[in-house]
Amino acid sequence: MVYPSKLKKPPPGLNDSSPRLPERPAIQSLARGLRVLTLLSERESLGFLEIQRQCDLSKAATARILQTLTNQGWVSRRMVDGHYRLGAYAPSALSMRHAQGKLAEFAAEPLRQMHKETLWPSDIAICDGTKMVILESNRGAGPLTINHQIMGLHPRMLWSAVGRTYLAACPAYERQHILKNLAASEHPDDSQVADSRWVRQIINETKAQGYGCRAAGYPSPDQAFLGQLGAIAVPVRIRRRAIGCLSLIWILNMATEQQIVESYLDLMRKTADTIGMILAANAFGKPLWLDQRFS
Repeated sequence: MVYPSKLKKPPPGLNDSSPRLPERPAIQSLARGLRVLTLLSERESLGFLEIQRQCDLSKAATARILQTLTNQGWVSRRMVDGHYRLGAYAPSALSMRHAQGKLAEFAAEPLRQMHKETLWPSDIAICDGTKMVILESNRGAGPLTINHQIMGLHPRMLWSAVGRTYLAACPAYERQHILKNLAASEHPDDSQVADSRWVRQIINETKAQGYGCRAAGYPSPDQAFLGQLGAIAVPVRIRRRAIGCLSLIWILNMATEQQIVESYLDLMRKTADTIGMILAANAFGKPLWLDQRFS
């Protein structure tokens, strides 16, 4: 983002004949709103008190600004923790956060509806280089809350349900790019990429069964439920192009994978399809994060 203080002044003589606007007092409410938008463009999401503190605003002013920006679609509020992020109709200059916010916001209502039927929590995740990143979740929407502090965490590509699903569903050229990045990664969870036969087997199994499954014993990304949770995931597509994944998480000693698949896989697929159709209907094309990495 280019800030006004960094704009270059025109050379002497250029536009000297342009009419001069009189100096006027700044519109303080607008300035404060822009301060909030600038802050949110630099962060994935922030809570109310953090926005108030970093923007040096009163609680009343912060509430008014956030309410106005929310009403206009520039800011949205996450279901899982009430944090604020850029919304679906934020200015295009905030392109990356705008695209991510748009996906998360349009996925929110299908996630709510899905949660009413499953009670188990679900997440929406996208690819972020060598890992996935969770953009939205319905974990705070019901009585079976499993770690609502999941937002922004990064399930690993080779071991998580969303990572395996995305690897299997994305185009071959993108998959090769991801695997190349994994080979260069220093994260210990990525070292298994050196076993190309194992990687191919995981991808082929995921394609064959039509969903990805978290590796046995692989912990939740927050390390809070070591070996206690299972997860399956399906791709979210726009016009057959995978742009992210929808997962469902459950407690292993309460259900088997087969029981979860029989009960909820069709619903997950329908929900993923619904999200894709909503995005397509709102002119959501190839996501900007894919344009930047793989074009």
